[in-house]
Amino acid sequence: MRVIPRLLCFALLCWVRPVVAQDLNTLLSHFEAQHELEPKKQILKEILRNYHDSAGPGLLKIASHTEDSQTKWLVIAALGKLEFREAAPFVVSCLHDDDPKVRGHSAFALSSLKEFSAIPTLIELIRNEHDPEVVKWTAVTLADLRAMDALPVLKSRANDGPVETRMAIITSIGRLGGRNEMPYLATFLDDKDGFVAMSAAKMMEGIAGKTDLDWCGKDPSGWEEHIQKVKTWWQQHSSTWK
Repeated sequence: MRVIPRLLCFALLCWVRPVVAQDLNTLLSHFEAQHELEPKKQILKEILRNYHDSAGPGLLKIASHTEDSQTKWLVIAALGKLEFREAAPFVVSCLHDDDPKVRGHSAFALSSLKEFSAIPTLIELIRNEHDPEVVKWTAVTLADLRAMDALPVLKSRANDGPVETRMAIITSIGRLGGRNEMPYLATFLDDKDGFVAMSAAKMMEGIAGKTDLDWCGKDPSGWEEHIQKVKTWWQQHSSTWK
């Protein structure tokens, strides 16, 4: 067997060696100093990829003292992805931030942080919030946190806002209320927006179970047919869902 010279082996090892990532403090400094969104995101992605277990404290420190809203909401989103529980009190405080992106990302991050103590603040936020994106992500988080007390305020917001926001609210109501909310969900089957109606139909289908919705051996081929079949099923079975 031919022996590869030691010098050649060393050269091969050097060639396949992966590029060593920049140290965490350097990356954090570069992230904070960068003002363009896309490069900033790329630096943050590298931080999360290479320092998932140790980046939390440094990122929280940046978010706590920065006056730049873009930096703050990017970091809050990252802290949620890291599930860095120590950041929860700070993230809850950011639900009152003047910037809607900060409020929205804070609301969504609290789902990953599993901060159940934030539920009253989230309910108050969705009650008074004007930004539809913040309302959407707050609704999602309230459902993730199983915040049953949020049902009344979610219902109060279900008929206003853009389509995606209404879809998120209706889906959250279904996730939280289950069988008890079937009659309420049914009221959206005739909604003027087909996507909203479809959200209600899908939630009803999930709650009832597909086998109970008796498609007569044939699944609906389109969203209009799907909604109509759920409506027909509901007309036949609504008396059993009181």
